[in-house]
Amino acid sequence: MVSAFEKEREAFYQTNRPQDGHDTRLRLRRKRRVPAQPYQYAEAANARNRFANAAQSDAFFAVAVPFDWVFGTVLELHVGLVNRQTAGSPVARMESSIHIYPDFNTATAIYNLETSVAVNVTLTQNVLTEWVRTVDPAVFPAGMSHDAVLFWDVTRQGAHASDTVNDYIEAFGGAWLEYYGVYDYDNKLSE
Repeated sequence: MVSAFEKEREAFYQTNRPQDGHDTRLRLRRKRRVPAQPYQYAEAANARNRFANAAQSDAFFAVAVPFDWVFGTVLELHVGLVNRQTAGSPVARMESSIHIYPDFNTATAIYNLETSVAVNVTLTQNVLTEWVRTVDPAVFPAGMSHDAVLFWDVTRQGAHASDTVNDYIEAFGGAWLEYYGVYDYDNKLSE
């Protein structure tokens, strides 16, 4: 007798066969999170990600594409931003540039996935605001592997007319990558 679990599992395998040549038994996806490593701080003198007021300041983060990332699914870059000084809900003028080495082992050319995309982010005083940039798999370069490394340049354009935060902004908690990871339905190896 076949259990309900086995029927569900087999139905899942039959409808979720990958096109990338990977093991068809490793298809169940779970959303996961990994930290991004800062490699240049916005306030470099204090090794702190605090974006200056009335000036351009950049923070750079790097994160390796996790080995269990499911090819063809989105990658999301997140950063927590906090306005500690300006009352109300002022706007911060932020920019995002995302680059990738599709195969870090061979140090192939770097590809721009997103270049200086400007976004106004509302930052209510003393409230952590999560700013998210989603990378669509359609823009990934050919030959991208699990050895890929994402580089994220987070910029505050503090002198821009639309930036109404009148003091610094903190990148509280750093940055992280969220992705869909493989979950081994049979062996639960990924737990």
